[in-house]
Amino acid sequence: MRTAAKIVGIAKVGKTVTASRGVWTGATSYTYKWFACSASGAARTSAPSGCTAIARSTSSAMKLSATLKGKYLRVQVKGTNRAGSAYSYSATSIKIK
Repeated sequence: MRTAAKIVGIAKVGKTVTASRGVWTGATSYTYKWFACSASGAARTSAPSGCTAIARSTSSAMKLSATLKGKYLRVQVKGTNRAGSAYSYSATSIKIK
């Protein structure tokens, strides 16, 4: 991975945000997982604390439900090739309104 994943869109209940996977070197496939977080934070390459995986959130797009109001959103992108896998976690979104 050369640049981190990021979240694109408006962090508001009812809106849909998308994951930009960032720039990777050598990855041939990508998967996504979304997290609801209790605090904001920077992009990273390891699993963040204070975040809970959102069930059935494996698409590059995420519609923001009322249960996410007041939380921060983070996306994990997993890039895979013949040599293995690597992860990129976005910085959190602004607080969902």
